[in-house]
Amino acid sequence: MGIYKIASGMAKILFPDKKFDEDELKLVMDLAIEYRQKLADLLHRMAQILYFGTT
Repeated sequence: MGIYKIASGMAKILFPDKKFDEDELKLVMDLAIEYRQKLADLLHRMAQILYFGTT
């Protein structure tokens, strides 16, 4: 669900006329997957810092 929302937002910004081909869609999806992974990694690191030493 998160990747879909990221890709949808990127496509709306990059292609406001809603005209793009399959290669451009693949590029948007690849970027969305990469950005979602970076976000998940960042949230994981933040959670470790937040709860460090609470046990």
